[in-house]
Amino acid sequence: MASHKHRGSQYTIDVKISDVCAVDIFPTTVYMGKLNVNNDEILDDCYNLREKYPEGVSKSNLGGWQSEVYNLDDISTGLEVPSVAELGHKINVFANTICEEMQSSRRFNESSTGFWININEKFCYNVAHSHPRCDLVALYYAKILPGQGNLTLMRNDGSAHHLLYEDVEYGNVFRLDAEPEVVYIFPAHLIHYVEPNIIDDTRVSISFNLAF
Repeated sequence: MASHKHRGSQYTIDVKISDVCAVDIFPTTVYMGKLNVNNDEILDDCYNLREKYPEGVSKSNLGGWQSEVYNLDDISTGLEVPSVAELGHKINVFANTICEEMQSSRRFNESSTGFWININEKFCYNVAHSHPRCDLVALYYAKILPGQGNLTLMRNDGSAHHLLYEDVEYGNVFRLDAEPEVVYIFPAHLIHYVEPNIIDDTRVSISFNLAF
């Protein structure tokens, strides 16, 4: 690194800094990718499910509609939302590919994978939350347009109590401009939320919990 001169009130210190290395420890990685699925059929599954169960449930959604949680290995799941179930099977493969890349011996199986559907109209959003009792979260956007809200990930370790990262880009908050037909996978302990949809069209996403 370059030399620096520190000028105090009474004297100047000439500081020469050399042989510096930096090691990133405990990294947090967000994976993203596209899968060979039929998005039109996935959207049909989502809207048909809302029509069948219009009341939905209330969990992380403020306004909007959320489905019940479905288990991926349940036979009835494949019958009720076949295209979403197919997406889930492929996300399981994607998640296990991530485990291989991390050189982890762990593998996900479909008996511990659950999912639910989110449909947000104008001004609706998902509040800050994490996903306890699972290891990875996968989020698939079946429909999202510009202005329908960013996916925001928040660092939630002890750094929240210190000023070191306050003005560092991505130091504590990472906003991801989500795209349609893309799967985003990240550690389940991360607090995250989706900003309000501010346009007159629906935003449709599917959330997956993957646990060992």
